[in-house]
Amino acid sequence: MENGEKDVWRRQGRKCISILKEVKRVKTYIHPNDEKIKEFIQKLEVKHKDLEEVVHVIFKWFDSNVQYSRLNAPFYPLQRSDLDVLDMLSGTCGDYSNLLVSVLIALGYESRYAYLCAMDS
Repeated sequence: MENGEKDVWRRQGRKCISILKEVKRVKTYIHPNDEKIKEFIQKLEVKHKDLEEVVHVIFKWFDSNVQYSRLNAPFYPLQRSDLDVLDMLSGTCGDYSNLLVSVLIALGYESRYAYLCAMDS
């Protein structure tokens, strides 16, 4: 590997580390102990289902009830919490993941975010 390539990998590595530090702050976007999350779980009747069924039911709910959009409620917040998604019925894939992770934690599943960092070419 030549020096130029090494520099590119170093910059990309620093960029990924910076992004991961931001992702650690995401915990404020989930509220697994909130009453609204508990009510949502009750409404979906997923409390005694296995993980695959839970995820299927939640994604089906997203598809039927949530508009995929960042542009509702004008441009705020840029990233929505689990509670925002329930209130606004709007969000993006990152917002959906906040609700999904929150529900899974509330149900007792070990859950966390996975962030993939692709290298620029």
